Parts: sequence; C-alpha cells; structure tokens
Amino acid sequence: MTRPRNTFACIFGFLLTFLLLFTELAYAKTNLQRIRFHTYNIENGLSQSTVLSLAQDSLGYTWIGTQDGLNRFDGFENTVFRHSPTNSETINSPTISSLLFDGNRTLWVLTPQGLDSVDVHSLKVTHWTDSLQNLMVESADAPSVPKEVWSISLNTDKTLSVLGSDYFATIDITNKTVNQNQRLTDFIEGKQLQKMTVIDQLIYFIKDNCILQVDFGGSQRKQFCATNIETFEDFFVFPEFPEHIYFSRETGFSRFSMSNEVFEHFDVFDSKTDSLVEVESLLPDGNGFWLATITGLKYWDNTARKAIREYHANFSDEHSIASDYTMSLMRGFDGLIWLGTGLGVNYWDSREQFIHLLQKSEVSQYSRDNITTSILKDYLGRLWVGTESSGVYRYDESYAELNHYSSLPTKDGPVTTGYVADMLEDNGRNLWMLTGTSLFIRPYGSENFLSLKTLMDTNGQPVKLTDLATIIEGRNGHIWLGGEQGFFKVSLDKAVGEELSAEDLTIENMTDKLPTSFVQSKYGVYTMYEDLQGYIWLGGSRGLIRFSPLTFDLQYYMSNPNDPETLSSSDINVIYEDLLGVLWIGTVTGLNRVRYNVNGEVYFQRITVSDGFINDFICSILSDEFGNLWVSTANGLVKFHPDKGRPINYTYSDGLQYSEFFANAQYADNEGYLYFGGLNGISYFKPEDIVIDKEHQPIKITEVIQNNERQPLTNTENTNQYKSSIEYGEITDIRFTVFNYINANNLEFRYKIEGLTNDWIHLGSSRLIRLHSVEQESFNIRIQVRYEDGDWSSKESQLKIAVIKGFWRSSKGFALYFVVLSLFVFVVFFYIYRSIKKALRLKERLLKESESKSQMLLKDKKSLLYRVEDLQYSLSEQRYQVELLSSKLEQSAVDDQLTGFRTRSYLKASIQQELDSILSTWRDKTELQGVYLGVFAVDVDNLATINQQYGQLCGNEVIKQLADCLRTICYGTDTLVRWQGATLVILSRGIEKREQMLLAEKIRNIVASRKFDLGNGSTIDVTCSIGFTRFPFTDNIEKPLTWEQIIYVVEKALAVAKKNSRNAWIGIFANQFTRSSELEAKLASDLPALIVSGQLDYVSSIPKSKKLLWI
Repeated sequence: MTRPRNTFACIFGFLLTFLLLFTELAYAKTNLQRIRFHTYNIENGLSQSTVLSLAQDSLGYTWIGTQDGLNRFDGFENTVFRHSPTNSETINSPTISSLLFDGNRTLWVLTPQGLDSVDVHSLKVTHWTDSLQNLMVESADAPSVPKEVWSISLNTDKTLSVLGSDYFATIDITNKTVNQNQRLTDFIEGKQLQKMTVIDQLIYFIKDNCILQVDFGGSQRKQFCATNIETFEDFFVFPEFPEHIYFSRETGFSRFSMSNEVFEHFDVFDSKTDSLVEVESLLPDGNGFWLATITGLKYWDNTARKAIREYHANFSDEHSIASDYTMSLMRGFDGLIWLGTGLGVNYWDSREQFIHLLQKSEVSQYSRDNITTSILKDYLGRLWVGTESSGVYRYDESYAELNHYSSLPTKDGPVTTGYVADMLEDNGRNLWMLTGTSLFIRPYGSENFLSLKTLMDTNGQPVKLTDLATIIEGRNGHIWLGGEQGFFKVSLDKAVGEELSAEDLTIENMTDKLPTSFVQSKYGVYTMYEDLQGYIWLGGSRGLIRFSPLTFDLQYYMSNPNDPETLSSSDINVIYEDLLGVLWIGTVTGLNRVRYNVNGEVYFQRITVSDGFINDFICSILSDEFGNLWVSTANGLVKFHPDKGRPINYTYSDGLQYSEFFANAQYADNEGYLYFGGLNGISYFKPEDIVIDKEHQPIKITEVIQNNERQPLTNTENTNQYKSSIEYGEITDIRFTVFNYINANNLEFRYKIEGLTNDWIHLGSSRLIRLHSVEQESFNIRIQVRYEDGDWSSKESQLKIAVIKGFWRSSKGFALYFVVLSLFVFVVFFYIYRSIKKALRLKERLLKESESKSQMLLKDKKSLLYRVEDLQYSLSEQRYQVELLSSKLEQSAVDDQLTGFRTRSYLKASIQQELDSILSTWRDKTELQGVYLGVFAVDVDNLATINQQYGQLCGNEVIKQLADCLRTICYGTDTLVRWQGATLVILSRGIEKREQMLLAEKIRNIVASRKFDLGNGSTIDVTCSIGFTRFPFTDNIEKPLTWEQIIYVVEKALAVAKKNSRNAWIGIFANQFTRSSELEAKLASDLPALIVSGQLDYVSSIPKSKKLLWI
C-alpha cells in the first residue's frame, strides 16, 4: 500500500464515544487454525452440486462423483461423463455412488444401476453389469432377478471383489473375467450384507453393530460385536493404521483393533447444534482425523479425544466450506485434502501455516474495517492492532478474545483515535500510540491514556502531535518521534508506575538538524530505525539520512537513476537491520542493501523483481533466526536469503490475509512469530512452520487427438519427454495440464515447434495446442509454464511427434521422384546436345557451300536489324499502352474486393478535397467552431502468425471479419478504407478528442471479445492495435499538416501501440506548447523527442505507469 492518510475529521460527542467505548468491548471468539478452503461447484463447471465420492488417478486428475455425472478435474478444466440412454459407451447411471482407483489405470465406478470401469488413459468405459447379471444362484427354484452391486473393494493382486445382493464375485480387469465365489456366496446368503472391505486375504462385512470376518475360501469365520452401539454405517481403512479398522456411526466413529479384537467408540459433539452428530467420512491427518459430518467439517484431536476445530459454511466468506452437509474425504498426491459436500467440493492444504488474524468476519460485528496499519504485542502478551480508520483492536494473550476501541479512555473521558500510525511499548512498559487525533501514552499499570494534541518544546514553541508517523526508543531511553512537522526527541521524567501528565514530558525539536528539502517533503520523517552502532536512520519521500544523536552529524542519500550503487528510489518506506547487522532499506521501487566500501563510505545494492521479487513496492521487513528476510510488498510476501539463490514468493492463494500489505505494519515477538498487516487484517506465522511446497509442478501432456480419436501417447518414466504419432494432413489437438489445483488460474503457457517457429507462441492460460497440416515427417514441441512469480519454468515438457505419410508423400517417395526427374533431365539434355551438335555440323557445311552468298546474308542481317528496331519500338509503344491502361484501371478501382472498403487509390484521389472542406469550416467565421476529421488506423495483431499457423486464406477471413466489425461500430457517415495489408483506415468527420478515445476503446474491446471464424470449423481470439490523430493537427490553419504527414503520425502511433503492448490504442495530438517550426522539422525524423519535450501529447489504453518505448 502506498501512504496512509494523515487527517480524519470524525468527532463524536462525549456521550456517544462513551457508549461506543463500552459497547464495543464485546469480544469475538477467534480460531487460530483458520483454513482457506477452495471451492469448485456447479457455477465453476461441476456437473451437479452433491458430491458423493472422490478419487485421484495416477495421472493426477481428480475424479468427482455426483448425483448427475462423473467429473474429471485438473484444477482448471473439467470433463463431465454423463449417462446417455442412446450411447452404450457412457456410464450406466447419472448417480455415482462410489469411486475406487486401482493404482494402475482403472477407475471403478459404482452406480445404483451397476458397475463400470474407466480406463483413465483412453477414457474408455467398460460395463460389468451384464457379466454380473449372468451369475446364477445355484438353486433350482431361484427366480432370475437383477443382481444389485452393494459394495466393491480392491484385492492385493489388483483384482476387484464385488458384493452383490446375493452373490460374491471377483473381477479380473487384465483378463476381463468375472468369477463367482460360491463359498462366499453361500456365506452371505440371507444375511443382507451391504458393506464390505478386503484387508490382505480377509474379507470384513458390516452387519448391524457387528463385523463378520471370513477368508476367500469361506473359512476363518469370526464375528465381533460392539456393545451399546446400534449399527455401523461404513468401513474406513488407512495405510497409516494397518492394525485398525474405522467405522462411521450416527453419533461419531469407532475403531476396531484386529490384533486385540477390541472396539473403541468416539462420540462426536457438534457445538452448533449442541448434540451428537453423524459422521459420514474420516481421514487421518497429523495427530487426528478430519471428520465429514452432516453439520460441517471437524478436526478430531487424538490426544484431546474430541473435535477441537469446527468449520461451517458461511455464504459471506468465499473461503469457507461450501455446505455443512459433508459426505466424502480424500487426500491427493500433492497433499491437498478434498471434501465432498452438498454444494460442491472443497480442497485445501492442511500444511498451510499462515494464520489470518483480524478477519472481516471478526470485525463485522463492529461494522468497521480491518485495514491494519500498526501492530504491537505488550508485556502481557496482548496484541494491539492499529487501523486506518477503525481505531484500535486488541487480542488477549491466547488470541481467543478480540476487543475493539474506537475511543481510548483518558482521565477526561474517551478520545477517538482515527488513523493509528505507529505504536511502541518503551522499557518502562509505557504504551505509546501515534494517531490522527492525538499522541496517546498509557503509563505502566494504568488503564487510562494521556492524550496530547500539542506540546511546548524546550524553545517554548508548540509542537503539533496529530501528524506523527513513526516512533522508536533509543538505547539511552529517549523517545524519538518523526512526522510531517519534523523530528523530535522526547524525555520522560516520571518513575515507572507513577501518574503521567504533559509536564512530565520534555520535547526537543531536532528538525533544524535535518536538510530543509528532506523535512519539507510530503511526509517529512516517515520511518526511523536505530542501528547497532547507535545511528538513527530516517526515511522519507525525499531520501535517506544517517543521523548521529551524539554529534548531530548526518549523511544524506538520494537516488540517482544513472548510478546503480545509489538507492533504487528516494521514496523510503521501511528501514530494518537484520541479525547479522546488515541494514536494509525498502523503497517504492525495490529493496536496497547497505554496503560499505574500503573507505567506509556507504553504497547500496539493489534487489528488485529482476532478482525474483514478486513486487518492487516494499512495505515491511523482518528476519528470522535462520538469516532469512521476510519482506511484505504491495503484491505478496517474499522469503529472501541474501546468500541462498532466488527468493520464494507467497501470495493470497498461499494463505496470506491479502496480497497487498501496509507500510511499516510489522512486528516480531519473543516466541519467533512474525506479524504483517495489510488491507485484510494480519498474517502471522512461525518461519520454521512454513512448509508450503513452492516447487513447480511439471507439465503433463495428456492427450493427442486427431479426428476425435486419441492417438498413441507414451512417456518415458520420471521424465517430461513424450512421444506420439499422427496422420498427415489432419487437424491435431494436443492437450496438456499442470496439476496445480491451488494456483491453476494463475498459470501462463507458451510453446515452440523446433525447426518450424523461431519465436515462442503464447497461449495465455489455455492448455490446448492446435496444429494444422504439418509438412515435416517429425518435429519436437517444447511447452513451458510461467507461475505468478513471473519466471518461465525450466521444467519444460517436450512432445516428439512422428507424422505418418503415404509413400508418395514420404522422403523415400520424394527421393524416387528426384531420381526419375534426374534421369529425365539427363535424357533431355543428351538429346538436345546431340541435336545441337548435328545442327552445327550441318551449318558448317552449308556455310562452306554458300560463301558466294555472304553479301546477300549481310544484307539480310541489316534487314533483320531494322526489323528488330521496329519491334523494339512497337514493344515500347505497347508497354506505354499497358502502363496507361494500368493507371486508368487503378484510378477506376474504388472498392476493395476483400473488405468492401474504399481503396487506397480512391482515398489518395479524394483526400485533399476532404481536407480542404474541413479547413473551410475553420476559415468561415460565420460558424461557431470548425470541425475535426478523426483519422484512425486499425491493424490486426499477430496476423503473420495466423497466416503461418492457419494459412493465408484464414488470415483473409480475419481481415474480412474485422472489416465487418468496424462497419457495425463506426458511424454511417464515416469513410472506411483498406490502406494496406491488414491495416484499415477510418475517417470520421466532426469527432472530438474524447470521442476518438471512446471509439478506439470500443473497437479494441469488441474485437478482443469476439471469436473470429477461420472458415475451417475453428475459431480463434484476435486482438487489434489502433493509432489515431485528427486534422487539422494544429491551430495553424494557414499552414496545416499534409495528408502524408497526418497518416505518418497515425501509423507511428499504431506502431508504438503494437511494439509496447498490442491489444491497445495510442492517439497523438498537438497542444498549446506545439511550435510549428519544430513540428515541421522533427515530425518525420524525431517524433519521440516532440512527445518527451511536451510539444505533443499522447493518450493511450496502456497504463501511464508503464514507460512506452517510442520507435
């Protein structure tokens, strides 16, 4: 965040503030184990809201079973598999009861209509219901009834055990066989068993409050029954607990020890309903279990033997669970935990260690905000939080109770605080607060504050205390204050615990010791820090000062853009010294390390986004015991070690309160916890507990599709090298993904075809590469991903594709063509050679025989020369006629055949008349004001890439559709011209500068949001860039710019827009500082100089914060 506001005008009456003070001392129970749940529901693309089962395959896809469809989700895209009565290749039923992955490539899908399997590589669906239906009960009088499937479980050999209504069977997916186990069928007969699980070679069944044990041979039969329990609902077996079986119940869950054959029962209590609650599913995590219940998600602690945390749906909090009705739990390969609910699926990282204090939900009861500006923990362990406009919050030592103070108690009654800039607890345990209304001091042991708005300094001059920004305590016990008014030293003349008054404070004004330019800046002294050598460092918006409190000597440091050893910016946000005594300066454009040369002089080393920082606006700095710096910025938190490579960036998606933090809102307590405040409360954490995996996931190529059929795709184990083959001449789709569920929407992709494209082709967030006809017999595609930290990942994936061609299109076929053609050329050459040689011999003989006719031949030669001259003259005449006809044809060409716009030749012939007409409106004094002619140039971005990738005809289709789009956008009186190639010119009469900007933005926005049909059954997104100006360009009507100069300015603006951004517009205009002489001299040769010097203005859709590169 930039800078805080310094003035607030909220003044309440005494009675109102008194009531606010004591009515807002209510407390809010806080939950330190906050979790940011990510939600995927029907609004995001889920087929249906009720999630009954979850599974994850070996590729990394998450499969979500709902009441209406099976979903395959990669964090970004979702593929839905639904039941279709007319398509036998779809799943049997829309409702998915259970999902089970075999660890190889088969996903078993249990539905109310039977059992299916899905090959996760080919996505082929196999139905097993008919095979199970053919199993017959060995009874002569047994009627043929449908075989219902109640439960499935994997065996140790990856076969599947199936429990039906009156049978037990085994499915071998490898051999595609279904075998009934008659002994187990006899065992379950008449027992009405519906839940089963296989552990090693034993099968366990649930029957009411008992479990039945039997082996596959029907022996080792045992029964274990629980007392005081009516029934068990379902089995849960976990690799972490191989000796135990867990059961869900209507009032909690139970555990059975297979070695001791003993049950343990755990009742789960819900605080919201004040009753025991039914557990639907459970999952071990840490020292306990996650419990999915019908009244929310709970975490069970094994030591406390109770649910110590509860999570409920809160529709005002997008990061709460989706619904209190939770049904299924699963842990993914990346450590994420998935929760199926009645309103979608939630997933989160249980290792997330950033704790969020002062959430909006906590402060909503006070109808105040939670923008945190300062943080302090007092000697009692209570956390004080200053805010921008909501006063002060205070947590108790356990952070379980939150109090709010819009006013602070003083001897004369409550006083409002307004903006809280900084806080300090001195060595005497006195609490100091710098606010927008007063300097507050609470003496040790007192409940009341001393409120001071002004104080007389040692020179008898009043010092205003309502615009202070920073406070520190020096090593000699003096308090140092800084703010807009200057720099002050305060001495406290009272013993600890005694009542304090204004007379007990001695304030010395040190402002005159500082440079005037520094003090008279916008914020004066904004931040201070005392280093280990006793120097006080002061920062403001005009540089950095090192001040000696003993000798009053100072050194003044400013930024010099041309000297990399100066500060990156003179605007200082924060100053900090780490545990090694290294001083760090945070500015609005980067972090700076203070270094010393051999002469002891200070110079600075800059660390910016180019070194891996997520943002250059440095807000706060703290360090941990491992030597790491923790730096909050305007776009996230950075963990940085000066000697250990690139920094690690954390953002809102990693669990921070928000990505934007507040300057100087930081605190480090004695227990090693670090606190950073921002626009949405506080993020606090213990550095060694941060185990969030920032390792980038690799790109996985999942499908190569041609003619709606998947082509063979192989992958070398533990590498990112893939191989596939395709048929020549067909459109090929290559799909890939990155299984990063938390940051899936923040990824960008690009690819390059080696030997075919020199530049990277950017895909944005799309995970699809579409190839048209490829001539090479084999080629290699490189795919890279960029995460939100801004770096293109070095872990690229490569796909080598072999193109299968017919013999006559292959290299062998072309070799045969070459051999045949070479033979033909040789034969023809030999024939011509023989013919010429024969003709020469004949001519030689004829010449010898006709020497007497030489004179006649000479005459014939002269005659022929004359005829040649006549022919040359005739040819020149014909060439002249052709040029004359071409000129007439060009003059007669008015409309462009592709776009229907006017042609360039038409515009050249008629533009001067239009310009004269415009000028006449300015010369005619009878009119109130002349009119302008707006001139626009619109050009398709990346047309060369489109032509290269899809062909010239597709490029023409894009130009044609762009012309149609412009025709609908522009006014009916506008003149539309195809100027050259993909550049279209618009002449709009009577348009003002602001209307030009609005029209340019309208064109850019409509084109960018429209799908362009390539004419081959596919569409693409296209953007355009726009340059524009107007005529007359200046107020000099008598000597206006020519049409060639006007179109030069427009084309220059268009080129700059394409160079700097694309999908943008730039307009160039004259202003009151434009000098006609310099404009005429530099317009064509040095247009950027005119803009930099302020003689020309430009407007653009590109943010002003981005420096434009003028070409």
